[in-house]
Amino acid sequence: MVNEGMARLARELEMTLVATNDAHYLEREDAFAHEVLLCVGTKKKISDADRLTFETEEYYFKSAEEMLAAFPDMPEAVENSQAVAERCNLELNYEGFLIPSFDGGGRTAEELLEEYAREGVKRRYGDPPPDEVMERLDYELGVIRKMGFESYFLVVMDIVREARRRGVPVGPGRGSAAGSMVSYALGITDVDPLRFDLYFERFLNPDRVQMPDIDIDFCQEKRHEVFEYITDRYGEEHVAQIITFGTLGARAVVRDVGRVLEMPQHRVDRLAKMIPAQLNITLEKAVETAPELREEIEKDEEVARLINVAKRLEGLARNASVHAAAVVISDRNLTDYLPLTRAKKAAGDEQQIVTQYSKDWVESIGLLKMDILGLATLTMIEYAQDNIERSTGRRVEFDDGYDDEKTYELLSSGRTMGVFQLESRGMRDLVMRLKPENFDHLIALIALYRPGPLGGGMVDTFVERRHGREKVEYLHPCLEPILKNTYGVILYQEQAMKIANVVGGFSMSEADLLRKAMAKKIPSLMDKYRRQFVENAPSNGVPRETAEELFEYIVKFAGYGFNKSHSAAYAVITYRTAYLKAHYPLEFMAAVLSSVMDNTDKLVDRMEECRRAGYEILGPDVNRSAPVFVKEGDRAIRFALAAVKGVGRKAAESIAAEAAKRPFSGLYDFCERVDLRFVNRATLEALINAGAMDCLPGTRAAKIGVLDEVLNAVHARQQDRLRGQMDLFGSMAEESVPEHVPHVPEYDDEELLRREYAVLGFFFSNHPVLKYDELAQTYCTCKVKDILAGAQQDEEEAADAGNGGKDELPADGETVVFVARVGGVSKKMTRKGKRMAVLSLEDRTGKVDGVVFPEAWERLEPAVKEMPSDQVFFVVGEADYSREVPQVLVSELMLPGEVGGRLTEGLSFTLKGGEREVLEGLEKLKKTLDEAGSGGVKVYLMVTAGEWDVWFELPDGIALSGRKLERIRKEWDGRVGIIPRRVFRPSGGRRNGFAHFRNGNRN
Repeated sequence: MVNEGMARLARELEMTLVATNDAHYLEREDAFAHEVLLCVGTKKKISDADRLTFETEEYYFKSAEEMLAAFPDMPEAVENSQAVAERCNLELNYEGFLIPSFDGGGRTAEELLEEYAREGVKRRYGDPPPDEVMERLDYELGVIRKMGFESYFLVVMDIVREARRRGVPVGPGRGSAAGSMVSYALGITDVDPLRFDLYFERFLNPDRVQMPDIDIDFCQEKRHEVFEYITDRYGEEHVAQIITFGTLGARAVVRDVGRVLEMPQHRVDRLAKMIPAQLNITLEKAVETAPELREEIEKDEEVARLINVAKRLEGLARNASVHAAAVVISDRNLTDYLPLTRAKKAAGDEQQIVTQYSKDWVESIGLLKMDILGLATLTMIEYAQDNIERSTGRRVEFDDGYDDEKTYELLSSGRTMGVFQLESRGMRDLVMRLKPENFDHLIALIALYRPGPLGGGMVDTFVERRHGREKVEYLHPCLEPILKNTYGVILYQEQAMKIANVVGGFSMSEADLLRKAMAKKIPSLMDKYRRQFVENAPSNGVPRETAEELFEYIVKFAGYGFNKSHSAAYAVITYRTAYLKAHYPLEFMAAVLSSVMDNTDKLVDRMEECRRAGYEILGPDVNRSAPVFVKEGDRAIRFALAAVKGVGRKAAESIAAEAAKRPFSGLYDFCERVDLRFVNRATLEALINAGAMDCLPGTRAAKIGVLDEVLNAVHARQQDRLRGQMDLFGSMAEESVPEHVPHVPEYDDEELLRREYAVLGFFFSNHPVLKYDELAQTYCTCKVKDILAGAQQDEEEAADAGNGGKDELPADGETVVFVARVGGVSKKMTRKGKRMAVLSLEDRTGKVDGVVFPEAWERLEPAVKEMPSDQVFFVVGEADYSREVPQVLVSELMLPGEVGGRLTEGLSFTLKGGEREVLEGLEKLKKTLDEAGSGGVKVYLMVTAGEWDVWFELPDGIALSGRKLERIRKEWDGRVGIIPRRVFRPSGGRRNGFAHFRNGNRN
């Protein structure tokens, strides 16, 4: 009817009619997938009656025939749509590179770049620089001039210099830019490309005309100053951050579609876990390579439907936000080149002006794009330097020797918590196997720890050859100079390039193109380069047969090859952090704590590491603490004021500045002297509850009680001053107000811990689980931190051979027993209307969610419902790593008093001595067993008489409770051993219900 009315109106007004179809997807078959996508975007389920829906399947891109069929009486309207399309002709002409000009005060960019570069090499290498340095510099400057990138280098140099001038720590480089002599001379990078055999063509290839890509690491805490400078220097109209689109990846789209289609969460999680954890994995590839996923699709129609819909949605943009680091700088107003919009970095942030083009498109039109990256390690190094200066009066000046023996001893020991790139469990294992002795080893270490080398056996070969346990062999003697530092292994892309140059006669520019072709596995290009390599080899002293074999060798290892420039640059940071830890361990670990003080879980973990190293963590103290964690004495670290929730950095700085003048003497003195614009009542209460004012007179309860009275007195005194009340001599009255904190008993232990927890996010002075340490050592298999760490054991670490023994972490699906406080309970309903819960479980090492499915919750809810706020349970469950965040599928919760009876599998009694002693012991044992009564706890007996040891199981078990066990242990005084139980009932979750352990019984 609408179309008929429009046709009549067109005739009356003598206007042309155009037929269109509202297209939201490409094919009719996409209609259901589009409905699911709408539900994903609006957070609805497919069964929701009030969800946004398009109702029909007609919103697809129709063919000409379908359009004519839809408008049989108006064929001319369909033809007119083609006429409209033909009139649309928009061309966006972007010629060359749109790099902002560098203000050189009348001098050309070419002149400035050459001057700065030549001054730089003199500073780096001495005056005059060696011939090979000048030869390399002249070559690079020539390439840069030819490609027209002089201003690019000057702009980047200017940003780095300004950052350093402002005191913003800058990284030594990253990516292929570290292979440039010009970058090194200008101070953009801090890695000598000649010393480490880094090639300019890997960074800027004259045969591959594209914009250079220099990404720079800055201190995370001060990175905003760099953004501000760029905007001020080049103008708001010329600078913007770049948009980024979150897409529906393989695992994410399965989870989203599963939620919309209302498939049970544990089934969706299980399916998502079946998708291999590979970078850029697609569902199609996952189905090909994962037999268990393919089997699920074949046997279950519901799963097949989910995967089919997910495939149609995979890769679509889910949301838009601000790229974490990318910024574009233009020579003219950005709106002359691209559209702008507004986006947020995260929910709750203010909107920022960003490009509508993503970073790849920004680069493709010739604009200058830089990544201004925030590296937390640089912030941490700055904290460490501040601590060292506070302790010694000087800062560490790093040289480029990289030969400190103590540093390599530390690395070889595996004590690498806080050391850049070497913190993960797998990397610690690798560094202990490799035992690096020089900087080349360190560069190799960073390149080795990746899926390819780990899975392909390259790591084992490298380690064995490094220690002389395997012979180093070369396919041809000409390879020795190239591969000597990596023991005959092609570890770096630069080595493959050099082999192509030496054997195949490739220029370094051609060798870089070969590198790219191998990375992308382009058959036509590979065939072309193979012929060139083999045909040129004989003239370079390598027989054709050897050249054929060598080319295959290069192709094989090219897939594993890493960018040596990047590895060398990051090895500098690794070395510096290791050096600081080796020589200033306490200052360094204090800096590590400061760098994670906004992340409670990481802070708790790092504090545990400090305690294991023998360092004491002292509580916050308004007279001794700094805003950050600092060294105190020879073996202690003082807690940071700014790590107390509710105490901002400015408040902490105000407190520390006043305490440095003279210690605070009491609560009134404190409130009198600090800046109450930053230190408000909530801040004061947080400090008291955290124990930071325990150094002042009065209990915490007393200080809280008089806080308002003190604040009112201080405010009144300040008002008097503002009104100018004067004494007889015309000076401000400075009558002292006596400190008066009434005698009030302290809060009980439970209340003290509760208040402390509220302002720190964890228990500091004590923890409810600590009183059960002895029980935990007997019955528990792990701590919370082990479960969290177990989830990080990805395929890379699984491929490494360094793990084993008692340090093994819980695997996915493995039964775990640990002691934890229940910090919170979130009750939920399943789709079938059954009740379940998610518990927040925590010990001193961290927090993890405990999922209690309906069957288990029905049994466990009464215990949780009636628990006090600091209740501790022994938890039995299964480690579950199928979701983005690790969790435990809980099957049992036991009070500490129940543990002996419920977690004891058996008791082992020992009898020693002569015949009389053994007989007396047997009489005592019989009495003990009779008193215990018959039950399911097994009893074992070890009899040691003379040279004979006899061990056997008694036929009847006993009944056991916590009290009975305690009595038996006292009676037998060290002659009874406990065998903990290790098989439990199922959690009611996604598993088959049988507990399993890596070490011990597998069921």
